[in-house]
Amino acid sequence: MPAHAGVRRLPGLPVHAGLSGAPGIGVIGNISRDQVTYPDGRTAELLGGAALYVALAASRAGLPAAPAAVAGTDLEHLTADSRLAGTDLELVRFLPGPSCSFRLTYDAGDRVAGVTASYGVARSLTSHALSVLGRRPAWHVCCRQPLDVHSPVRTLID
Repeated sequence: MPAHAGVRRLPGLPVHAGLSGAPGIGVIGNISRDQVTYPDGRTAELLGGAALYVALAASRAGLPAAPAAVAGTDLEHLTADSRLAGTDLELVRFLPGPSCSFRLTYDAGDRVAGVTASYGVARSLTSHALSVLGRRPAWHVCCRQPLDVHSPVRTLID
């Protein structure tokens, strides 16, 4: 039985090539270190980033996906993280320096009360994304900062 046999598809939509063994999709965005502060004073450091979580969700749904991101050496351990087993990290570029990080503060109503971003080496995300666009047949762009969204989208359209 094919690995994607349990994947539910909407009627009328074609099966994506990735489900039959092709490279799947690339997901342009961040992989970040998130520091969260709750109103009661609790804090947590979490792995974050839309590129990582969109790729994880797609992969677990049966569509091969690879985040295209730039991370610092502080996140190089991800390549050996068992929680990411089966996730294609081939398009993640690791550079010396700090990874993108977000400091998130929540209020008593569980709403985000504040966000502070530090992009670190992810500032080179646009050039990295442009350099890997030919390596996947389809792309999802899930980043606003520090990506210059227009550059890869324009390239994909052309």
